[in-house]
Amino acid sequence: MIKRNKMTGKPKYVDRRKTLAWINHRHLGIDGRRSVDAVNRYVDWYRPGLLVAALIILTCSILDAALTLDLLSRGASELNIFMAVLIEKDIDQFFIIKLSLTCLSIVFLVVHKNFRIYNNFLVAHFIYLFAFLYTGLIGYELLLLA
Repeated sequence: MIKRNKMTGKPKYVDRRKTLAWINHRHLGIDGRRSVDAVNRYVDWYRPGLLVAALIILTCSILDAALTLDLLSRGASELNIFMAVLIEKDIDQFFIIKLSLTCLSIVFLVVHKNFRIYNNFLVAHFIYLFAFLYTGLIGYELLLLA
């Protein structure tokens, strides 16, 4: 930043780091750091809504496992062949593998949140969609239990 000396009119150079505001809105993600590089790039800052969606998916996965076991005890059948084999083999292993796959998938999707799928949709949009659909699945399972 260049300022002029009031007496001589000569340029006076000012260190830009000393003139910054106390909050830089670009680092908060309001404007973005580089809008050109916002797509298909990894970032080190994630929106709180993404965390909420990830926690909703994780919570729904836990509820889904518990409700599935309850429905199976009432005579329902598991449609997912892989999970059906795990349930028949060992229920603890079923819980561990189901939650591990869910957690790894969530981490993978959150890390790639700025990547585009099918040239139009951000991965972040799919995370929100999965949270919404998974919540609907839990509602359906609760309806079956009623």
